[in-house]
Amino acid sequence: MRILLVSCSCFLGISGILLRSPEIFPWKAVVSGLEITHNWGGMLFLVIFPMYSLDHLRIHQKRLKAISLVSVSGFAQLFSGLGLIISGIAVFLYGTDPQSFSTQSHYLLTYLLVVSMMMHYIIKK
Repeated sequence: MRILLVSCSCFLGISGILLRSPEIFPWKAVVSGLEITHNWGGMLFLVIFPMYSLDHLRIHQKRLKAISLVSVSGFAQLFSGLGLIISGIAVFLYGTDPQSFSTQSHYLLTYLLVVSMMMHYIIKK
């Protein structure tokens, strides 16, 4: 489940960054195909992220009583993932206006999730 969640997060991060700068793709068909797969990957993330995070919290609840860099990065992942789900639904429903709050927060939360995942992996446990 962890490998599925990490690979889904990596795919969504990379495809989101590519969708943010459409000048990379000279053909519109490639961009629309990437949008569709990004949306379907987001639906998969919507399902697996809450399941994995709740199970992960339940397994490591004894270690969460002490504040450490691992727990801080884990909570950053939790809140950024939930924020990505909420803002992703708003972006999906209302469109991707670059100046809208939901689109901007979706981009910022994407970077926060990537950084917190790297921190969580690198920090000695």
